[in-house]
Amino acid sequence: MTMEGEGQVRGHIIQALRSNSKGMTITDISRKIHLNRNSTAKYLEVLRVNGQIDMAAVGRAKVFYISHRVPISALLNFSTDLILVLDSSMGIIDVNDNFQKTFKVKKEILLDVGLQTSNLPIFNTRESIAKIKRAIKGKDSIFEMKILLNSEYQYFRGKLIPSTLGDGNNGVTIIMENITDQKQAEDNLRKSEERYRELIENQGEGIGMGDENDLFIFANPAAERIMGVGPGKLIGMSVLDFVLKKEKRKIDTHSERRKKGIKDTYQFKIRSGDGKLKVILLTATPRYDRRGEFIGSFGVFRDITLMKENERRTRESEERYRALFESSSDSIIILKDRTIIQCNPSTLRMFGYSTEEEIIGLDPTAISPEHQPDGTSSDTFIMQRMRTVNEKGFVNFTYVHKRKGGDEFLADVRLHKVRLEEGTVIQAVIRDITEVVKAQEEISKKEERLSNILSSLHGSFIGLLDRNLKFIEFWGTEDLNEKYMTEWRLLKGMSILDFTPDHARDGIKDGIGRTFQDGTPFRVEHKAVLPAGGFWQDWSFSPFRNKDGEIEYVIQFGRDTHEKNIIMEALKNVKKRYDLLDMNVSDVIWMTDLDLNYTYISSSITNLLGYSSEELLGISVTDTLTERSTRNVKEIMKDRLELMRSGKGDGPPPITLEVEQLTKKGTNVWTEVSISFLTDEDGAQQGLMGVTRNIDERKEARSKIRNNERRLMNILSSLHGSFIGLITRDHLYEVFWGSKELDELYGIDPNTIIGRSALDMAPPSKKDDLKRLIDSVFLTGQPVQLEARADLPNGQFWQMHSFSPFRNDAGEIEYVIQFGSDTTEKNKVKEQLEKRERP
Repeated sequence: MTMEGEGQVRGHIIQALRSNSKGMTITDISRKIHLNRNSTAKYLEVLRVNGQIDMAAVGRAKVFYISHRVPISALLNFSTDLILVLDSSMGIIDVNDNFQKTFKVKKEILLDVGLQTSNLPIFNTRESIAKIKRAIKGKDSIFEMKILLNSEYQYFRGKLIPSTLGDGNNGVTIIMENITDQKQAEDNLRKSEERYRELIENQGEGIGMGDENDLFIFANPAAERIMGVGPGKLIGMSVLDFVLKKEKRKIDTHSERRKKGIKDTYQFKIRSGDGKLKVILLTATPRYDRRGEFIGSFGVFRDITLMKENERRTRESEERYRALFESSSDSIIILKDRTIIQCNPSTLRMFGYSTEEEIIGLDPTAISPEHQPDGTSSDTFIMQRMRTVNEKGFVNFTYVHKRKGGDEFLADVRLHKVRLEEGTVIQAVIRDITEVVKAQEEISKKEERLSNILSSLHGSFIGLLDRNLKFIEFWGTEDLNEKYMTEWRLLKGMSILDFTPDHARDGIKDGIGRTFQDGTPFRVEHKAVLPAGGFWQDWSFSPFRNKDGEIEYVIQFGRDTHEKNIIMEALKNVKKRYDLLDMNVSDVIWMTDLDLNYTYISSSITNLLGYSSEELLGISVTDTLTERSTRNVKEIMKDRLELMRSGKGDGPPPITLEVEQLTKKGTNVWTEVSISFLTDEDGAQQGLMGVTRNIDERKEARSKIRNNERRLMNILSSLHGSFIGLITRDHLYEVFWGSKELDELYGIDPNTIIGRSALDMAPPSKKDDLKRLIDSVFLTGQPVQLEARADLPNGQFWQMHSFSPFRNDAGEIEYVIQFGSDTTEKNKVKEQLEKRERP
């Protein structure tokens, strides 16, 4: 019989019972619905199990009637649990309201849908499906699961209950209880216990509990570490097992006080289990039971050994700071609310005052001009920097100060906020950097001008050759790379003979050798051997001398003479730049005895000479000087040392010297040494105190300026038959350099060109064109070229001119660079060829 037929049979049975309110027997019902008695009994049992009908025994007969109980499906909705009913194929046949609310799904959507295809986030593992199948077969079980609902995890505990369904088939009822709150409470409790355990075990301070006899009954790891014992070893021991003998009476006294209910904090010394001497700070509190009787103590231990040591070192540091303060060559000023309350002797020397009383009490504006170079008033400038140092604790800036006599000087100023017991003050360290800044500006200006001039040399190349005829540096323009099929950057390290034809090699070797030997320049023109073929080039060779006047390299300047065009482009990085003065090198503070042996030297000596402080203690000052400086120092210090050793008078005044010192590596370094004389409390001479500062940068800066000027003149002297000029917006030559041949060829002395108009060098018909070209470079910044005939004292000459912009630090075009070269020979050849070709 089909499911539809079975449903009709059950419907007929229900209808028959409703028409007989007193009930019917199986026989009565089978006759009424025209079905055999056994089948009727089967359907009646299914209806009874489903709760749709009830049965009563009347004698031996069974009487069936309509049930008046609430249906199980309705009872499901009274439960606070989540209930889900599945048939034998795990199809969903019923859910209660709480299940629908929790999973936000309607019952109508779930009915007759398989659990595994319902998209419900439950029972989706192989293990959970197996449990359901076992429950369908009659084996109940319990479970717990975690489900992600609404972006939060929910926890459920439940049962799988085997069930008989309305059609008599097996099924399973799933009852789920939401235990999220319980889980969260358990998790919070676990985390709380972990935090408490972690707090106690990881506490940096020792925590311990003692009984009424002051024996440890609990101790955290920090307490065991402080006492120098292993884990668990402190239990049963007493603090008295560690304290020094002379401290035991103190411990007994405080123990008696705790028994009287008094909480104490006190220090004592111990010998820890690992043999170390320590200072302990203990805060001990009495413990009582519920009846208020004393049962022991709770203690917090802190190892303050390091703090005590730091206090000692602080006192020593303060003494050394006083020595630094008094001996530093920098000005050190202490400010309180913009008022000078203290200064060192260098401040008086730097600002031109005689006594501290003259400067104490002044506002910083009293030692400043009214305005700074940018127009800001000094008062406003100081207020801004004071605000910054109060916010950040430190500020460094460049500032113009004024001496007592009115002279202004540029200074590097460092402000530090310092917190003292009596309040917060500002410490200002001032260093006069006028000389250093001037050196930097001069170097920068020379190097920028050199770079701009070299960048205007289009279509040529320059190489630096060593004595092995190899290029140690090489610069060439990109247009030559394309023309010659040679990558100029790859020529560094190659020999010039690799590009010299066989017949010219001996001449090149001999010529370069003479230049290295006596500085004789020479010039040669021939076909160079290049990947793209033979090209005529004009090579000139000149000596490059170092600061000692020795010939270090030979400068080769080459020009493409196939078309007699001299085109040079951007020669950058002629030589590696040298670092300027390092403003952050710390001064070295030192002291000596009467025999000039070091008794103290600051750790900054390592940065200066490479020695550690320990290596130089007991060593004579003269052992760190060169022989020349030793002689100078002894001669200068002779009278002063005799006066110092005699112990007469107040001692000689401080002096400042420049000396050359020896580093640990054997190299020399120039230093500036400020020396003063030490006396004890009774005025007796004790030795010397000095401050040493590295001034290699200062000397190197001066040397570099001279070196760059020599390098510029060496390179320019190699440009035979050419000239370079810097033209102002008024078309006047502000700078003009020319080769020696210029006077011989053209009858022009280069020194007479400066201050003249560039337009005077052009014929009348070309003056307007030349003016437009120069003005266009100033306007657009684009380089231009012009080849023109010039009427000069020695006749008419053809020249190729290139004009390029020269920009200042702000990127503005300050000058136009003119590079000119003689092309008379090329044009004469051209004219001769033209005459030959005429009929």
